[in-house]
Amino acid sequence: IERIGEGAFGVVYSAEQTRPVRRSGAVKILRPGMASGEVLARFEAESQALALMNHPDVVTIYDANTGEDGRPWFAMELVPGHPITEFATGLSLGEKLTLFDRVCAVVEHAHRHGIIHRDLKPANVLVYRNESDGTPVLKLLDFGIAKATDQLLTEATILTRKDHFLGTPEYTSPEQAAGGDIDTRSDIYSLGVILYELLAGRPPFVLASSALDDVVDFLRRVRDETPPPPSSFANSPLPQDLDWIALKAVEKDRGRRYHSVSGLREDLRRYREDRPIEARPPDTLYIARKFLHRHRKAVTVTAAIAATLVASVIVSGYMALKAARATRETRAAYSLSDFQSGVDALDRLEISRSIAYLVRSLRTDPHNREAAMLLRSTLGQFPTSRLIRRIDLTDEILQVAEILDDEGSSILVTEKGRVLFVDDSGSPSAPEINFGGTNQRGRLSPNGRLLAITNIQGELGLVDVAARRILPLERPQDFPFLRVRDIVFSPKGERICLSFFEGGLASWDTESRKLQWVRALPSSPLATVFFGMGSGVAVALADGQRQDFVAATGEPSHDIPQQSEPVADLVGSGSGYRYYTVSTAGIISACDAGREPRSFTTERVSVPLLLSASDPGRRLVAYLARDEASVWTVAGATIIRRFPLPNPPTAVSLLAPQGHLFIGTAESGILPWDFDRNQLSGSQISLAKNTLAIRVDPDKSLLRCLGRDGSYQVYEIPPLPDSRQSSEEVLPEWASLPLADRSGGLLLAGTPAPGMVPPITGGTLRAGAALPDGSAFFGAYRDGFIRVWRKGNDNGAEEIPTGTSSVRCLDVSHDGRFLGYRDLFSRVAIVDLETGEKHSLNTYSKRDVSSISFSPSGTAFAIATDAGEIRIFETATLEERFQPLRHETRGNVVPHFCRFSLGGSILATWSASDRAIRLWNAEHGNPIGILPVRDGNPQTVLFHSEDKLLLSVVESDSGKSVWRLWALPSLLPVTPEQTLDPALHDFSDVAIPDDDPFSPDQLREVEVRNGLALGDKGFLEVNE
Repeated sequence: IERIGEGAFGVVYSAEQTRPVRRSGAVKILRPGMASGEVLARFEAESQALALMNHPDVVTIYDANTGEDGRPWFAMELVPGHPITEFATGLSLGEKLTLFDRVCAVVEHAHRHGIIHRDLKPANVLVYRNESDGTPVLKLLDFGIAKATDQLLTEATILTRKDHFLGTPEYTSPEQAAGGDIDTRSDIYSLGVILYELLAGRPPFVLASSALDDVVDFLRRVRDETPPPPSSFANSPLPQDLDWIALKAVEKDRGRRYHSVSGLREDLRRYREDRPIEARPPDTLYIARKFLHRHRKAVTVTAAIAATLVASVIVSGYMALKAARATRETRAAYSLSDFQSGVDALDRLEISRSIAYLVRSLRTDPHNREAAMLLRSTLGQFPTSRLIRRIDLTDEILQVAEILDDEGSSILVTEKGRVLFVDDSGSPSAPEINFGGTNQRGRLSPNGRLLAITNIQGELGLVDVAARRILPLERPQDFPFLRVRDIVFSPKGERICLSFFEGGLASWDTESRKLQWVRALPSSPLATVFFGMGSGVAVALADGQRQDFVAATGEPSHDIPQQSEPVADLVGSGSGYRYYTVSTAGIISACDAGREPRSFTTERVSVPLLLSASDPGRRLVAYLARDEASVWTVAGATIIRRFPLPNPPTAVSLLAPQGHLFIGTAESGILPWDFDRNQLSGSQISLAKNTLAIRVDPDKSLLRCLGRDGSYQVYEIPPLPDSRQSSEEVLPEWASLPLADRSGGLLLAGTPAPGMVPPITGGTLRAGAALPDGSAFFGAYRDGFIRVWRKGNDNGAEEIPTGTSSVRCLDVSHDGRFLGYRDLFSRVAIVDLETGEKHSLNTYSKRDVSSISFSPSGTAFAIATDAGEIRIFETATLEERFQPLRHETRGNVVPHFCRFSLGGSILATWSASDRAIRLWNAEHGNPIGILPVRDGNPQTVLFHSEDKLLLSVVESDSGKSVWRLWALPSLLPVTPEQTLDPALHDFSDVAIPDDDPFSPDQLREVEVRNGLALGDKGFLEVNE
């Protein structure tokens, strides 16, 4: 029909077969003029390789023959897909790994059949979505240069010359690039490159062009250069375990790669199950061996000379000392690696995994000060839960599970249709019922009295929870629908509605269990909700329509007009009166009987909805999509909180009085989200994965959950805090931190509320500062005045005229004597508040002054400019200490700030251009260290504890302000990120974690409570 692809030897066309069956396909035919013996042999080998493998993820071959012109061809399955790296764009990390595991599985299948592909690359792994259920369909193609290990793919002879390169350079193994012998480990290298590209967004080496010189140079790099870890290119943080797995797969020395595809798959499985992985960085012995191999001539000569000059006992002693130092350094390196993995996991809110990495870091090197501090502060901010008991209730997979009360009574439906009733001890509380069938679905009524269950065979039943018996729903012989899409109860439970994939809606009376009415729908339903306290039923359809019905009769209702945007989901409100629509674009609209649908908020949410919960008391709705949870307040008609989810939610429990949402996820356990404070209130319960039901008893601090694997777990959780308590006071040293200045008042970390500084009528606050003890507050306003409020002064604010409305920055010396501010363009004013004298400094900068900061003694001040210059002047003489320090600067306006340490010896500066907080020696101007900032804009930094700790406050890209402590001089984090919420005036005490070492017993206790142990991977496995 049309040409759809071509390679070096063949051309692929789409085709259609009409007899004996009608089907679409693809035909690959040899190019004209290419019919040499070798090419014909390769073409025959490809069709034979495809025919040998009976695997659903290998493209199917239909027929093969030779055309009238003598050119061979073969017909195969048509694959309408995209290269795996293109298809994976936008997928979560877990989804990418699942897809990659399928690629590994099909390559492993080929290896078992004695076939080496030799040209594995994204373009030969096509993926598309199944039209019926949306699941990914994967196909491996192009066995044109495949090699058989134990059989002939063709009777013809295939000559492989050393000067004849086969494969695609970016995905070619070093031995293949060198023209050496090929085995299955060459395919493992290519798989490693594909994994690398899925993780990093690019292969480890990129070919500049197809010019011969570039190709030769590229193949040299493949043979000789070590690729950087994928995380160095990735747009988001990657777990270090994945770095090591990818780098092991693309090792230069194939003896150090995975020996088989199954080894690679197993290591990825270990990573996903939080078990120790096989991959690890090279140990000291291996690095030394490689050094000796690379420099064997020089080493031989050196060794000979040394042997004649140095006595063997001295050499032995020196080598022993060197080995001991190497051992310490290796331990420290492994400990630092696990520490960094812990930080990365913490930033992804994978708290349990972070704690596990930090425990292993300290077990490897108990003297890792930063790891000890970070572990203590993490445990303080995210307390762990303790597993009280786990009971395996059944060895069958659960399809439906509900925890009925705070005593742990539960009802389960297994994959074989068994309905089980169990108590808190796991013992049966009633005889089991055989409902039968497969693919069961279920829904508990709002009053907890009935559980509706269905199966794919079309059987419908109601379980009377109190009586522990099942009651069948009436289903006439001519009932037209089979597969249930959704089950919903009316608010009082007197009516139940079922929607069906085939495009139908039906309603039953739960008392009589009689069918009330059936309605055909124009397309398949997506979601169904009751509204109007059960008087109406709304359905969202796959074609974007929304239809409303009278619940009692099933007649169409037109009380709520249609909206213009297509509807993707429906969400019920806690009150039962209203429902919400969510459009395909994520727009929320509120729907009330007799009114036009109206926009609920300007914010948007992800679709589709997976789980929801509501509370009529606080008038809240919780909405959980695949990658995000959000909480809406009906009273304020707004989304009050958003929370990113690491993987899809599987269960939810809303505790509105405590301001908590407990979210079960597929892979990351249960997340305790305090949505009033917008932070996790504890470490996630990592052992409770893929839960179907969660119930929390806040009075007893117990959490119960049922897993899809048939497990019942009970945890003691940290007491839930009162989420709406008043603000707490921070340490006095940090009381002068300006957090927000947009509302006309000055909000400080150390003040219980922003009302301490009254707003000025008609004035707009431009900048603010305060004395460290909080005794005076300074605000610069657009009307040209700096106003000073002093505690205990009832006469109002002092006013200092500036003569300009553009004071964009100001600071006051710690003793309150000097005030500095940006005066006119590129000028700085220094005011002696005791004498009233004002001195003006012309910086002669080409850009404006963006920040000013006094040293603690007040004898010096620093300024930062939009040109990227950092300059320090003596306050008394206005003389510059040394040449300007510089940040890298790009663009026209680059925000900066600068701040001295408490001791005055360090100056911290920030540049949005090079996205780094830099530390400088304030006496000499020498650089001390760099703290890269991944996203957001730092608002300020503060020093504490004799300049050993640095606090950064960053406004993230999402608009949320977070703070974190860093150790000096290492600039390693020692606290998790913690949220600042100026809207709530809520800032917790900044507790300084101590760095005392953890004992082995303490580490074991933390590991047990955390429920996740990574094992003694790393240096502890190296022979010492």
